[in-house]
Amino acid sequence: MSNQSITVLITGAAGRIAYSLIPILLSGSIFGENIKINLRLLDIDIMKSKLEGVSMEITDSNYELLDQLVVTTDQQEAFTDVQVAILLGGYPRLAGMERKDLIAKNAEGMISQAKALGTSK
Repeated sequence: MSNQSITVLITGAAGRIAYSLIPILLSGSIFGENIKINLRLLDIDIMKSKLEGVSMEITDSNYELLDQLVVTTDQQEAFTDVQVAILLGGYPRLAGMERKDLIAKNAEGMISQAKALGTSK
C-alpha cells in the first residue's frame, strides 16, 4: 500500500447520490487501489443527523483506503486544503416553496461553494 493520499470533498453527502458514490470512491475504483482517501463530507444543518448516520456506516464498513473522515456542516472546514471536490449538494424543496425559490436557494449555495473552492489552499 502506498503512502499517497488525496483529500476528497463530497457536498450533499447525506443524499442518495453521495450514498451510492462513497463505496465506489473508497473501493479504489476512482483514484486507484493504492491511494488513501482523506474524505470530507459536507451537508447543510438540517441534514446533520443523516450525515452522522452516513459517517457511522462508513466507519462500520472499515474501508481499507479510508485514511481520515471529516463530517461537517461548516463549509470552510470542508473546503480547506481539498484536492478534489464533488459538488452534489442541493437544497431540498420545502413545503410551499416555489420552483424559482428553490433555484435561487441552490444558486446561492453553488456560488458560495465556488468561492470556498476558489480560496481553498
